[in-house]
Amino acid sequence: MGYPAFYLMAGLHQAQRQFVVRIYAGFCKEVDAFLAKGQPEGLIEIDVFAEGRVVNPKFRQYLPELEDFTGLSALSVAQDFHTTVLACNINALIINDIDQDLEAENALRSDRKHAYKANRNLSIAKLKDNVIRMLLGEVEVASFYERLKREIKRHKVPIRPGRSYPRKRRHQSKYSMNKKRAL
Repeated sequence: MGYPAFYLMAGLHQAQRQFVVRIYAGFCKEVDAFLAKGQPEGLIEIDVFAEGRVVNPKFRQYLPELEDFTGLSALSVAQDFHTTVLACNINALIINDIDQDLEAENALRSDRKHAYKANRNLSIAKLKDNVIRMLLGEVEVASFYERLKREIKRHKVPIRPGRSYPRKRRHQSKYSMNKKRAL
């Protein structure tokens, strides 16, 4: 109907529906290359995440955060996934231990204005900096765990009930290959 959209095509593809799309000249470089051949009709493949292409935010619901990986191969995506799961599990173990210790400490210290909990952001940062050394066997696991636990516990944060400050997003965030996230 004259309004082609990547998110619509992705949704139809995900629902395993066959479809035909009428696309105008200038929609994308793949269409322009096909039109330059002078053929009246045909089948083309479109690289949705080609360099310099702006992707509609609606498209992300079909392929969420697809470009958030450290590489472009299937192996690097699988490695990123498994590394993230491992790091999150180790982090959850550490946080659980610290929160149990802090709960007991909070019960004993009724003179404090606030109860305390582990700083989750700091724990992820400390873990990601050191987990490779642990996996490579450069440090002993039990001592590494206890040292990391002590360091994170030292930077506890107060629990302030009823506080909520939603973020005000100025623009859509985009991840490029040279600005990788921590996890």
